[in-house]
Amino acid sequence: MQLTEKYNSPHRLHLETTKRCNLLCEHCYVSASDNFEYHKLEQLKKKFLQLHKKEPLALLLLAGNF
Repeated sequence: MQLTEKYNSPHRLHLETTKRCNLLCEHCYVSASDNFEYHKLEQLKKKFLQLHKKEPLALLLLAGNF
């Protein structure tokens, strides 16, 4: 029995649906940006399908706070 397995896919992928956040945490890269755009639904669908094909063990959808 092997203690480790080799994967051909990522373990976890993150998909940010927006960069909008009003918390302004000092340690967060989002706080340093004035780019508060939302991604278009078609862009999100396309990206989700691309990520789904990679067969990750987990896909995290991040939406920020506003």
